[in-house]
Amino acid sequence: MNQAASSVLTITRTFDAPLTRVFDAWTNPDSITGWWGPKDFTLLFDEKNLEPGGPWRMGMTRRGEKVVSAGVYAVPQKPPKTMLAKNTICVWFDKDAQAAAHFYAATFPGSAVSAVHLAPSDFPGGKKGDVLTVDFSVAGVACLGLNGGPMFKHSEAFSFQIATDDQEETDRYWDAIVGNGGQESECGWCKDGWGLSWQITPRELTEALAAGGDDARRAFDAMMTMKKIDVAAMKAAQSGVSGAAGRAGNS
Repeated sequence: MNQAASSVLTITRTFDAPLTRVFDAWTNPDSITGWWGPKDFTLLFDEKNLEPGGPWRMGMTRRGEKVVSAGVYAVPQKPPKTMLAKNTICVWFDKDAQAAAHFYAATFPGSAVSAVHLAPSDFPGGKKGDVLTVDFSVAGVACLGLNGGPMFKHSEAFSFQIATDDQEETDRYWDAIVGNGGQESECGWCKDGWGLSWQITPRELTEALAAGGDDARRAFDAMMTMKKIDVAAMKAAQSGVSGAAGRAGNS
């Protein structure tokens, strides 16, 4: 946005919101009145033409003092339209889909919250204006969080399986889930604070079970004694080291 031919005005704000809502906050006059300007200033007018060379004018006032800003848009860049995935996993929550989605985005690389949608009217799980659905992804998998109310609960019949490359990554995800109100289960399974099940599965375990024969049997028997997977103990059991499965049961 150019103030004059020889100068460029750069304005920044930080929003914890999807890109489309940020763009609206900057460009919609009805939205911008809610946050723009220094303390005690009132926005008098806001005029925008989001085209190359389009004018931008804004006027503010405080105790009789009037400040007018004007500029010209050089290259307005609208956010790209979100393309819906062909297949999306819909995850039912009571009322915390947004909090859960932000936790997943902060915990797993390749995860993000892309949009939050408010209910256009009252519904069984809430009222108009409440968060109804949340678009998010977990490690690249497209998901939709639905705040549907308390009638349906999560169970182990559905789980996310996260492949890990080493013990450190296994520990990090496991501790994040269990430490945030979650619960340990068996064989690499755990639940998060919203009751959703996760399998934190080292790739070395998957490879060991796929090998077949006695190696796979020993790895499997060791896994059956564990909560969080202990990669070293599993590999020791796979190779036939005496007592390895017993040590694994203490994980």
